[in-house]
Amino acid sequence: MNLVLTEMGWDMTHTNNSRVYFLDYVKALIIVLIVAHHSSLAYSLAEGSHQNFIYSTAQILDSKKLFIFDYFENFNDIYFMPLIFLISGFFSYDSLVKHGACKYVEKRFMRLMVPFLFSMVILMPLSYYPVNLLQDNNLGLFDYISKDYIFNFYHIPGPIWFLLALFVFDSIIALFYKVAPNKFSAMIESVQQAGRLNFVLTFISATIIIYFLSYIFIPADSTDKMAKLGPIWFQKKRIVVYFAFFLFGLFGGAAPKFRDMIIRDNKRFTDTWLFKIVLGVMLFGLLRYLQTSMLHNQGDDLLLDFVYCTLFVFIALIFSSAWIATVAKFFNRRSRSMKSLSDQAYGIFIFHFIIVVWLQYMLYTVDLAASEKFYIVFSFSLSLSWVVTMVLRKIPAIRSVL
Repeated sequence: MNLVLTEMGWDMTHTNNSRVYFLDYVKALIIVLIVAHHSSLAYSLAEGSHQNFIYSTAQILDSKKLFIFDYFENFNDIYFMPLIFLISGFFSYDSLVKHGACKYVEKRFMRLMVPFLFSMVILMPLSYYPVNLLQDNNLGLFDYISKDYIFNFYHIPGPIWFLLALFVFDSIIALFYKVAPNKFSAMIESVQQAGRLNFVLTFISATIIIYFLSYIFIPADSTDKMAKLGPIWFQKKRIVVYFAFFLFGLFGGAAPKFRDMIIRDNKRFTDTWLFKIVLGVMLFGLLRYLQTSMLHNQGDDLLLDFVYCTLFVFIALIFSSAWIATVAKFFNRRSRSMKSLSDQAYGIFIFHFIIVVWLQYMLYTVDLAASEKFYIVFSFSLSLSWVVTMVLRKIPAIRSVL
């Protein structure tokens, strides 16, 4: 069983011993996209400051820019976190039933929280140190860690905040399953009886409503996208959307009618891959236009806010569906290179960020075009994190986690 999928909750027992390869590759290819996303951040047109990097769009802000990265990053920003939470929840129910609530949480802790804690203590301080070197009052490594990273609350988790959020989501559903198993089963049965269209429409409506409520009731300020809870920074308005997509994956994956549409009877689902991509891109263009209108709007406009939240949820769902359909269409066959990528994908996710930031720092004063710098950062970060993971996974104790 593929460790990348089991670590996120994927269980392949539904395939009746007939391997469905694209399920191995969906999340692996998303992680490649995440590496590309982080590699491009230094070279987008977005503004920021190394002195106040927490509220900037990137850690390293290079002088070389390329406008296409703004569209690339903004589009990714809408759908790839909802997609990861959706597919993380897709087979969680089977693992929960198989292991029971307590064992399930224990296994999730080992898979998610051990790498999270390692990253917070070791990887993230070293990942953000290059930013300190570009600041006016740059500190030595010890002073930076003790004064800035710890005591000044700059201990941000980077991309691994996802692991903590996923563990919290897993713990919530495990608790619900423990205290109300009959209610849990009844909800799954209601999804099965409702049919695919009713289930999807109910999910869309509920998600739009909760996102709209969070959007209007959580105050907008200079930290509009990020909030801090203890030592953790997270996207405060979108966390409810991520949880909704996790539940969508959970209940959809638990209901045979919905699950089989993805795994077995998926021809109609996969044949619409191009239509979904085109529709998602068109809606993204509309969303960008709406965002421009919202920036020029001086007062509160609830209608614009509601339309924005509606478009955001639709784009996230449509392009999540497009991603899965495209991978199912073109990658549902055995491949040694794709299997290797899939096997190492979790480690690539853990280790790529420190490599990305240090490479961006090393190229900061190099006279190269933004596209060239991006290519160097992306290719080396992906390759090095891939190799590091392959080496570390030869150690049995580490292999059980990565």
